[in-house]
Amino acid sequence: MIDTGEHLPGMASLWDVAAPEERYEMVTILLEPEGLFYDTELKMIVALKPRPAVKHHSLRTD
Repeated sequence: MIDTGEHLPGMASLWDVAAPEERYEMVTILLEPEGLFYDTELKMIVALKPRPAVKHHSLRTD
């Protein structure tokens, strides 16, 4: 069995070339349902709630 976290580096490198549907799939693998919190006033993502399988891995934004 492959740990979900082992896919993180590959996902990051594919993000720029992924189609919107593929990006959606990557996000659903990483985040809990309703795990993306968007502030409509600030117009930005303010929090993420990762799935338990990826919580112990660092989710870098750079």
